[in-house]
Amino acid sequence: MGIENSILNKDAVESALLSLKAIRTYERDRRTHGVRRVELYYEDIEGDWLEKWGEEDESESKRPQLTN
Repeated sequence: MGIENSILNKDAVESALLSLKAIRTYERDRRTHGVRRVELYYEDIEGDWLEKWGEEDESESKRPQLTN
């Protein structure tokens, strides 16, 4: 096993550990907050975001476009 493989494996293990930690936190929040836990992670759940889906935000249209 080369150095590159061990680095890739280390990154994969770290990524998996972070994912497990996030899942455990979300499950703990489920036990603590119930279905309302979603509000801990997302803003404006009950807003009109679905009706505005796909509409361009004003701030996005005023951003300068990058060219190569």
